[in-house]
Amino acid sequence: MEYQQVDIQDPSDQDVDYCRNDVKGLYFALRMYNEDIEEQSDGESHIFGDETNLMTAGGFAKREILRSLYPDVDMRRRIKEYQREHPITEAQDKYYRDNYLYRGGICYLNSKFKSRMVTSDEMGLPMMRYDVNSEYPYAMWAIRDLVGQPKRIRYSDWMAAPARIRDKYEAVLILKSVTGDVKEGYCGLWYDPDSRRFVEHVEERFEHLMFEREWNEMNLWYDIYDYECEHVIIFRRGDYVFRQFVEENYALKAEAGRQKKAGVKAAVKVKLNSGYGKLAERLVRQKGHFELNEKNGCIHFVLDEEETDMSACMNVAVGSLVTSVARCWILSHIREMFRSDMAERFVYVDTDSIHGFGVMYSDPETLGEFKQEAVCDAIKYLAPKTYMDIETVNDDGTVPLKGIDIHTKGINLAAVRADLMTGTVTLPSLDARFCDGAAFVCLCAMNVIGGKVLIPVHKALTMVKGRKQDDGTVLMGGPLGGYYGEV
Repeated sequence: MEYQQVDIQDPSDQDVDYCRNDVKGLYFALRMYNEDIEEQSDGESHIFGDETNLMTAGGFAKREILRSLYPDVDMRRRIKEYQREHPITEAQDKYYRDNYLYRGGICYLNSKFKSRMVTSDEMGLPMMRYDVNSEYPYAMWAIRDLVGQPKRIRYSDWMAAPARIRDKYEAVLILKSVTGDVKEGYCGLWYDPDSRRFVEHVEERFEHLMFEREWNEMNLWYDIYDYECEHVIIFRRGDYVFRQFVEENYALKAEAGRQKKAGVKAAVKVKLNSGYGKLAERLVRQKGHFELNEKNGCIHFVLDEEETDMSACMNVAVGSLVTSVARCWILSHIREMFRSDMAERFVYVDTDSIHGFGVMYSDPETLGEFKQEAVCDAIKYLAPKTYMDIETVNDDGTVPLKGIDIHTKGINLAAVRADLMTGTVTLPSLDARFCDGAAFVCLCAMNVIGGKVLIPVHKALTMVKGRKQDDGTVLMGGPLGGYYGEV
């Protein structure tokens, strides 16, 4: 049905029947998935019927973590019990966030490989792509809990403490300044939160909170000439409280996969992959409303205010430790895989994925270990999240379509593939079209009266300021992608 053509004031019987059929499909889908949710939560969570008490995937993960931690506590009291054991104030939460303790995964492209076609013949071996098996669940499994109120002590006292004392605490360095350079042969994966870039030369003159374990890892990548750190924050370490949650659900996911129970597997994956984010859930919520533009019929969201809600918060320090451990895990494997040849052979990292001209030996079925996802004869990387991996190049120079894996941030992949896969596909043809500034026609949705409209828009793979296209238009947009139009 063409929803845009329907008279919403006087719909036909056929229109009503179509909508009724859509609603029936959603009804039965919710009802079936609700059974899986109820089974996974021992009947505590519901997304269907009068008992509905769950609206989001993250909310489900949070409920299940709390149920695992406090199985004998009433469901409505569990969050209060967690807050009692993991106290945090609004001011502490803001301090940790404002000074960069909490951040996500690493997404970095080695400039040596940027914007050029690279082949296995050139490098002497194919490019390997490895993914961590459940990286964030593994990081949750690996950490000891942070309990009680943190303490602020002098850095010199912390460094002088015996190992048996230090093992009882997780330390966060309060760095006031850092100066250093990346080691020879390594890649610059120090993240400067002020410029929001990865840098080879570190020149920080602002407060930067960093877990000591991550500071130690970065010292294996950089020659640190000077740093100022007068105090550290120490958190008392508890037990490995997330291990039971992770191990039980990891086993359930594997069993559901073997039995081809798609609904159960999806429910378990939600719990495993969304849990860490709820540990660091933001306290500040944005409130707003949808507003109609009377001139063009478009609907947009207008921000009214922000509110802070401490009633159901967990603890951002624990969430920050999970993401820090995950970063250290991926960084240590990049370092061990390429060592001082890293700058010449390591290509790309994106959170839980390592791409490069090197080999890693690991058990792919083990939690936290690496699985080989692809072996590529040729690659072309334009920017983070915008790249092309080519598994096979035939002897005659042609490329089988099935073995081309393309990623295009912000641009509909089907539009790019349709453009690239016309005619005889060869490395030169792919190289010529998949390049900086190449533009593709995509459909972008806009909210309007009665639903959405799809508007054809030209988007560029990567930004090349001022570069004119064949039709005389000039590229516009951001550093990773954009659009172009009449100027």
